[in-house]
Amino acid sequence: MRIVCILISLVLTMPVVGLGQQSSLSPQSKSSEGSDDYVLQPLDFLQIRVFQEPDMDRELRISREAVVTLPLVGRVQLKGLTIRAAEELI
Repeated sequence: MRIVCILISLVLTMPVVGLGQQSSLSPQSKSSEGSDDYVLQPLDFLQIRVFQEPDMDRELRISREAVVTLPLVGRVQLKGLTIRAAEELI
């Protein structure tokens, strides 16, 4: 499980493993830990920040089906996407 911050303004902070929690990353994910190449996994936490729109900021968890639901955007499928790809999609 990872905590990932995505900014709609295309400014991204590195993913962070939750404090006191074990990370259950696949071998592919571990090799790219802390980079935009990390592949998002179900149950990862996302922190969404919308530039100059603090009311739109969200903290949410990716569902087991690798989907998140965002205001104004709706359901977004994140299965197999890297952090950068998810940021561009959103």
